[in-house]
Amino acid sequence: MNARPQVLVEPANPFAFDPNEFSEMIEDLSEELGSEYSVRVAYREQVGAAVTLYEVINIWLSWQNWSTAAQGAVAGVLLEKVLNWRKKRREANLDTPPRPIWIKVIAEKVGWKVVGEVRVGEPNGKPEYGPFAEDEDSVQHLRKGPPPVRPWPPEKESFPQRQGRELADRRKMLEAIHAMVMEAQQQEREFVVLDSPTVVAIGAQMRRNEAETKGLFKRLINEGYVRLRTPLEEINETGALRGRANRRTTFRTRQRSEGLHSLLIAS
Repeated sequence: MNARPQVLVEPANPFAFDPNEFSEMIEDLSEELGSEYSVRVAYREQVGAAVTLYEVINIWLSWQNWSTAAQGAVAGVLLEKVLNWRKKRREANLDTPPRPIWIKVIAEKVGWKVVGEVRVGEPNGKPEYGPFAEDEDSVQHLRKGPPPVRPWPPEKESFPQRQGRELADRRKMLEAIHAMVMEAQQQEREFVVLDSPTVVAIGAQMRRNEAETKGLFKRLINEGYVRLRTPLEEINETGALRGRANRRTTFRTRQRSEGLHSLLIAS
């Protein structure tokens, strides 16, 4: 007997989703595809890390015998079903601000290839279908292949403790920077100035001291979550931070908007 085609649904950050809501999506996908497909949850322990602006869902078609036609047909069904699930989820949680979502369908043929993707950036925005440009992080993710199948929902105790406060603070700082850039865009200002006092003020809201805040901010720069045109500089005498971003601010999560103004990080 031939094995059933495998459809592995990977939440990049398992803790970004309510377990019951995610289980409902798996059931919907199973019902739509039928009993000839095996739909299961799979995820890695250290993917996502709760710092992305997007909620990311990767769907792996882990089966050697996919034809090109089957890939395209199944990818289309999967993308639309997850978009419908997101719509129902939003309608049931009107008091919770929705996050952007990015859905990818990845098929195995010769290596792993993204055969369909869609993202929704604004709360009431229209779906934007790919293909989108791949960065190095995406390529490395594909090279790893599908994650292992794991019990759902995940147990937080099984994940590294480092996915606690620091990762939550990373996300808060990214969201604060993004909000400032979006406000500048709406007001048609050419750039955003983030000086050391502003960075420290963001940290104070997270109850971080000055040294912790600057350290966290520099890690976000060095790790590529906010990309700069010139290297981040530290002024030894004052500890102030200085650098310049690209004309269009680029977050590692690819959170972009047409006309997005530059982000200036100055002393």
